[in-house]
Amino acid sequence: MSNSMFCPNCGMLKSNCICSNKKSSEKKPSRDLFSFAQPRTSSILDDEIPEVYSIEDHKMQVNRFFELKEQYPNIDEEIIENFPFDEPRVGQFEIIQDIDGAIKQGYKYIILEAGTGTGKSAIATTLAKMYGSAYILTMTKQLQSQYSNEFEFPLVKGRSNFSCLHDGLDVTCDMGACKTSPTSSNFFCAFGVAKNPTLDAELAFEDSFGGAVFYQSADHCHYWQQKANAVNSPITLMNYDYAIAELNYVKHFGTRSLLILDEAHNIESKLMNTMEVNLYNHRLEKDISKVISKETLQDGELEDWLLEISAISESYEDIEIKDLSKNKADRIRSTISRLKTLKKNLENEPKNWVIDSDENGVSFKPLRVHHY
Repeated sequence: MSNSMFCPNCGMLKSNCICSNKKSSEKKPSRDLFSFAQPRTSSILDDEIPEVYSIEDHKMQVNRFFELKEQYPNIDEEIIENFPFDEPRVGQFEIIQDIDGAIKQGYKYIILEAGTGTGKSAIATTLAKMYGSAYILTMTKQLQSQYSNEFEFPLVKGRSNFSCLHDGLDVTCDMGACKTSPTSSNFFCAFGVAKNPTLDAELAFEDSFGGAVFYQSADHCHYWQQKANAVNSPITLMNYDYAIAELNYVKHFGTRSLLILDEAHNIESKLMNTMEVNLYNHRLEKDISKVISKETLQDGELEDWLLEISAISESYEDIEIKDLSKNKADRIRSTISRLKTLKKNLENEPKNWVIDSDENGVSFKPLRVHHY
């Protein structure tokens, strides 16, 4: 395919390609020692924002479909028409048909263990298209690029990957005015989104509860534009960290038919890292002017830790967040929520948690996460 991550001439990754490097070095003009770069007029961080994905536009060409149907008479037509390439590798169609059969029999959790070169991404892509809606989660940027470039799935990214239009592209969206202005300032961004529409407002997307979110103007924040396109696409590509936050807390993305976990053996460690809670005295002292008692840090029992967590949580709840920046207010709310969840988990399953403390703070880690 034209968007392949591999060079069609030398077969190497395009980032390492000899051909492209040679061409770029030949075309690159020499620069005078005292020349200055022109000021940028657009974001250097923003990739081209992917459009809303259409499954229908990515069906196999009719002529090729009939050729493959003749070659593979025992393979379901739906598998062939949704396969992303003109020619399958050995066993790909059969694997897809087996997984599809297992889903139709009612199996909810299916593990595919296949070697390098099997073409697992093409198998995942076909199933996602067949079932009409899916999330594909990946661990690495290389896999994200492969899915995005090869199959044109929209990849949703965090705010730090986009420059803020309101601040003249000088900062990224995670540090833009909408995140750093005081919560009480009622900051308005003409490029952002809101649940209360302005006159003739354009619908951006509907969240998982069916609530409408609207653009504030015809000029859209690049972060919100790519996120809206991802929400409105039937198949969306995310990394694990973004998906865990979005699907559990933010909930802009609704329920879909399939959840495909690439490199699924990493999911346990990801969930453990998400549930782990660390409390450091230097942060507590800065936030709430309190620290964990030395006695509890040295040899505290479960009851002692529950009392400490309750006291810390109450102190965070007493913070007046109206004068805090949106970023800090969000962190305070998240801390309160995590402390309440931690206390509940320690009370319900004390034997499932490891408490590791030293003079600087404490770490709470789950032993197992299978039922969370």
